[in-house]
Amino acid sequence: ARELARATGETRGPAILALQALLVRGSDRVGGLAVLKDMLKNDMNRPEAQLAIARQQLAVDDKEGAAQSLKQALQIRPDYLPAALMLSQMGPAERATGIASFEKYVQQNPKSRDARLALSQLYLADDRLDDAQKQFETMRTLDAKDPTPLMALALIKIQQKKLDDASAYLKQYVQLGDKQPNLDVGQGYIYLAQIAIEQGNDAQASQWLDKVDQTSQHYLPAQITRAQLLQKQGKTDEARKVLDDLPISDPRDAAVVARTDASILFTAKRYPEAEARLAQAVQDFPDDPDLRYDYAMAAEKTGHYAAMEKQLRELIRTQPDNPQAYNALGYSLADRNQRLPEASKLIDKALSLAPNDAYIMDSLGWVKYRMGDTAGAAKVLRRAYELQPNAEIGAHLGEVLWKSGAQDDARVAWRAAQKLEPDNDTLVQTLKRLQVNGL
Repeated sequence: ARELARATGETRGPAILALQALLVRGSDRVGGLAVLKDMLKNDMNRPEAQLAIARQQLAVDDKEGAAQSLKQALQIRPDYLPAALMLSQMGPAERATGIASFEKYVQQNPKSRDARLALSQLYLADDRLDDAQKQFETMRTLDAKDPTPLMALALIKIQQKKLDDASAYLKQYVQLGDKQPNLDVGQGYIYLAQIAIEQGNDAQASQWLDKVDQTSQHYLPAQITRAQLLQKQGKTDEARKVLDDLPISDPRDAAVVARTDASILFTAKRYPEAEARLAQAVQDFPDDPDLRYDYAMAAEKTGHYAAMEKQLRELIRTQPDNPQAYNALGYSLADRNQRLPEASKLIDKALSLAPNDAYIMDSLGWVKYRMGDTAGAAKVLRRAYELQPNAEIGAHLGEVLWKSGAQDDARVAWRAAQKLEPDNDTLVQTLKRLQVNGL
């Protein structure tokens, strides 16, 4: 509050937002909203004040009030991006309001770079890629030295699977780095490398990664990409050495490196090493849910089911809305044919949190099969496979069909799974266990 009282002119807007960020951390958010409105009663002509109030209203679940405050912010300043973006995330109608506001402003101010950028981001949020692309192309004509539209256009082309077009934009983007020494184009080189990998040109990918300087803020993700490239080539130890040689000072970076290292070991099917790496990482970073989940998956691979369950139970305790934690535990129980009613409840909970997740549907189909509902299992597994063609789902579908007597259909499912991933563990083990030869 003292900082707000002292803030004037250009510093007052940020001070208003900082005050709200402080109030929202308090236990009485409703009281915090009343305090905020009182303190800002003389600032209601500032868009930052309306945004701060909207954020606090959203914190107390007053979505209608928040939407009105955001609309007020845009009336005060039609090109106020934070309000427009927040409004766009509240639903289709609100997003349409934000878009209409910026379209009108851009028509009146066609040379406003910031307004076009904001409008482009709103189009992207509305999945209107072509409209966003037009705005970014116009931005290029306004300022050929502006790197933002080049990167944005590249990302749109990547999303559209037009990788050659994306590469062309990215090459123009990184060339700007030669003319603008303060511009860090490391991310551009990483995207170029990833496109090269996707197109099967590993040597070119490595050359792009070589261009990311150690001083770049993108050096760490570049080296992680390099390690993953080496792993793809079967060079597991070389990949791990790349990670081991990284100069790490930030604990968050250390957690990312640990997870990547374990993933490389996991992919190489060196499960005991992956488990040991993750066990240590969870001790070092106990608040990282991704590490804890990965540790559980590695523990399952080594047959340490008690350790796996302990980690997943802790995840469920700390993240009760995490569908993957419920699903992983439920699937593991179903796969081992243990505590099936509990497994079913866990998977139902996961599906209630993520209704269209194909992998959770796979688990549901599998627990139905284990509980004797073969027809129900086949129906769910077919739906899961339609949503996400995947070798493991195909293996499960094939087994259910095989056991129900539809052996020709089972072979069709397994052949399709083999085309996707012939070395998939679940598929290989299923065919071996059922003594199926010569699909």
